[in-house]
Amino acid sequence: MEENNKVADYWRMWKQREERLKKLFPKGLEDQRPFLLDKLSHMETVRTKFAKGLNEEERLTFKILELERQKLTKQVYPNGLLRTIRNLIMAYVKRKANKKENSQNTSNVNEITRQLKDAGFGQAIPTLMEKVAKGLTNFDVPIAHYVSPTQRMEYQLSFSRSTDDLVQLSNIKAKLINERRPEDEKKHNFLIGKDELLSSHQAFNLLDGRAIRKDDSDFNWIQFDLNDRNHNGSYRVKEFGKEYDQQMTRLIDRLPINDEEKMRVKEGLMLGERMQIVVGYGGNDTHYSLRANPQSNEITIVTPQGGKVSIDDLIKISSGALQKIESAPDTTQQSSKKLNENTRSVKEDQSKPENRNSRRNRSHGKKHRAA
Repeated sequence: MEENNKVADYWRMWKQREERLKKLFPKGLEDQRPFLLDKLSHMETVRTKFAKGLNEEERLTFKILELERQKLTKQVYPNGLLRTIRNLIMAYVKRKANKKENSQNTSNVNEITRQLKDAGFGQAIPTLMEKVAKGLTNFDVPIAHYVSPTQRMEYQLSFSRSTDDLVQLSNIKAKLINERRPEDEKKHNFLIGKDELLSSHQAFNLLDGRAIRKDDSDFNWIQFDLNDRNHNGSYRVKEFGKEYDQQMTRLIDRLPINDEEKMRVKEGLMLGERMQIVVGYGGNDTHYSLRANPQSNEITIVTPQGGKVSIDDLIKISSGALQKIESAPDTTQQSSKKLNENTRSVKEDQSKPENRNSRRNRSHGKKHRAA
């Protein structure tokens, strides 16, 4: 794999500028003092900016540019005394710049570690600090954890350095693995430049098929289409408008639970969680699972057996009305019971001796008439 060379990238920007100026001034540009001073200034910026944390190719590029800088300094400042004074001034400027840069880098790394910790990726911080200390330009930090006894989430956090030498998180590759069914692996690449930094659990909820609420766009709700992938294996993202916020609030208000529970359910559903509530009557309580369903503009409610019920059903259950419906006589079962009783009665009659003799006499009478 080809190493990234941030020193060459930075210097290449100057070379592109130089080519543009040569087109404007095709003759004698390289003898113009303003041009040479600007070029020297750019070289000194490279010297200050990239003095440490370089890979092998970057160090070689830096040394070559340093020799070019020394030659250009002598050309622009041929007087030895003037050049010495200038070098002392530039050394002081460099120390000030390094101090400021170190402060910026510290603030930058502290901010990233805070964001990672808040988003549930604190496990990545020790490896991140180690790789930042090595001065790596582009690097990955893999982490993994279990979300259930048989489900495991794996993340690959990709970092890069900007032209200002600041570390930034560029993308997160998330993967949900079911150890009982490894072939059902689900994965998605979250681009941080496009999406805000989702929490690790929000990433799991999306890969597990649930919708989550976002705060930074007109389309507040997103959900993966688990039947539609792009060429990178990531899922197509379905987006839903703010209207579902009001609809979800109306639906939650109808749930037969107290206000504190309603608030807990709403906050959980917005994060994409599968929320549990308890509804019952007369001590017969049942746990129900709820999840947001913006595509159908409803809240999906699932029984412990996996069946679906409506909010109206929960209201009836909480009042005891649905229990009466469920315990009402089943006409089909009654008809079957009567049929079985009639059949059993006929069999009992046939088994009596007088009934057997009667059938035998009727049978003899038929034979005589036939004769």
